[in-house]
Amino acid sequence: MLAHSAEVIEAAHQRRVEFTIMARALGPQATQLQAMAIGTELRVEGFLAPTRKNSSKLVLHIQAVSLPAQHTGSVANTSYMV
Repeated sequence: MLAHSAEVIEAAHQRRVEFTIMARALGPQATQLQAMAIGTELRVEGFLAPTRKNSSKLVLHIQAVSLPAQHTGSVANTSYMV
């Protein structure tokens, strides 16, 4: 499970976005995540897919994990917490 929190500008208004999402990692990415403490801020790359065939629930399939760079102030800069 990953948690996301960000502030973005939408239609000229600041908006706080927070959510949790189920995530799945295999191989080296799973090993990398196992070594991280709960609450570690990280960046992930991957894709969304249904949890199973014909399901409306989604799971994030993690394909890359890294620690975030210094915050640049960009609203497109997103990170998650384990």
